[in-house]
Amino acid sequence: VINNSKAIIAKAGGMTLLDSLITRTPLVFLEPMGDNEATNASLWSAMGMAVSFEEWQQCNFDEAVLARLEKNIASNSYELQDFSAFYLNSVFNI
Repeated sequence: VINNSKAIIAKAGGMTLLDSLITRTPLVFLEPMGDNEATNASLWSAMGMAVSFEEWQQCNFDEAVLARLEKNIASNSYELQDFSAFYLNSVFNI
């Protein structure tokens, strides 16, 4: 579902950041709950991979903002190996 989305709109929890990074999908973060989520949101914003819902709203929900964030995620992402294929090959020689 995320792969076919223009953005993830959610709190900036750790798993949400991983979903964003793995799928190269920008994060539009909601009001953080606690220091950890606030720090995560600040980090993702500083890296140019997220925007707060309020900031995106001020831009009239411009999709160009999401396109810029997606480009930044791609430049910060590494090619991720399919762990399941790696595991099956190394354990079962499949």
